[in-house]
Amino acid sequence: MRARQTLDLMENLRTSLSRPFVQSYLGTFLDDVKEKRGGMSYTGTTKQVGEFFAMQQRRTLEVATPYFLAADMLPVVEYAAKGLDGLEYFTHDLFPSDHGFLLFDGGHMVTDRRGKKMVDSALVWSRTVAQYDGTSYTSPGTQVTVYSDSADPRDEVTAEIRRDGGDAYVESLGRLQMTHVMFLADDARVGPATVSDVDIRDEYGQPVQADNSARILMAFLLMLRQTITSTSREQVSPKQAQRYAKKRLPSYVTVVQMRRIEGIHRAEGESKIEWANRWLVTGHWRHQPVGPAYPGAIEEQPGEFYVRLWIAPYLKGPDGAPLKPSTRKVIALTR
Repeated sequence: MRARQTLDLMENLRTSLSRPFVQSYLGTFLDDVKEKRGGMSYTGTTKQVGEFFAMQQRRTLEVATPYFLAADMLPVVEYAAKGLDGLEYFTHDLFPSDHGFLLFDGGHMVTDRRGKKMVDSALVWSRTVAQYDGTSYTSPGTQVTVYSDSADPRDEVTAEIRRDGGDAYVESLGRLQMTHVMFLADDARVGPATVSDVDIRDEYGQPVQADNSARILMAFLLMLRQTITSTSREQVSPKQAQRYAKKRLPSYVTVVQMRRIEGIHRAEGESKIEWANRWLVTGHWRHQPVGPAYPGAIEEQPGEFYVRLWIAPYLKGPDGAPLKPSTRKVIALTR
């Protein structure tokens, strides 16, 4: 079911990207973003920009590795994203594949630059050699496009578009609709939890604090390297595989679940100590020194290697010992 859900949405997106109406919409969207916020730059007319971007996305989807993040595990990634210090940076080897499609089962709720509630439902990423910023080429990196699900009633922006343009207009744009595009250069910092635009203010005259979409992606990528994470490949039936093959889509999806498997060895830095009491420990990131051969290790100083290690919420202390009460929120990991 999860594989079909993911692959069907990939197919739906590719189909909608081939429509001239959607390409025109994308061109206008990208021009508007560039004018207002200095977004990614493309040369040509609005029509040419829309056609080129749509072609880029279709080609990416033809070679993208599909991922599915289970709904009951999404809160763990969201919680981990809040714990980032903002100094983490993107690298090429941080991504599990050069091209990918990630579906958030249930969607990730965010606030946009206007203060509207949106639901990020899917991400498409593609490795690029360099990015033209209008005057020169920047360093290599990854282009990431964020999509919302027009069928999600919680999305205030889609509801606004539906109210102004009608159901037929929304449906003509396809099930997944682009809400944001960003270029993450290699070594670019993930940044703070929120960003603001001084020209857009709330009812109290304060700049609207919009969620930084790069953080949920960074948390997902880092969590893939943690012992808490389990990944499995889910195949579709042979008959369905034939249909997807004709559409240039794979026959499987990598399902990502955030949980510690019973009996798994602790990662380097996860110590085991006996205590006199038991208490609940909230999940948090640790800046862990490791050896040079440790997966994902980064040499921050000559001969000094570190990795971002996620310490999952857990009950600490020996069985049978008194439990110290805690008022702090704990994110539960479930199978």
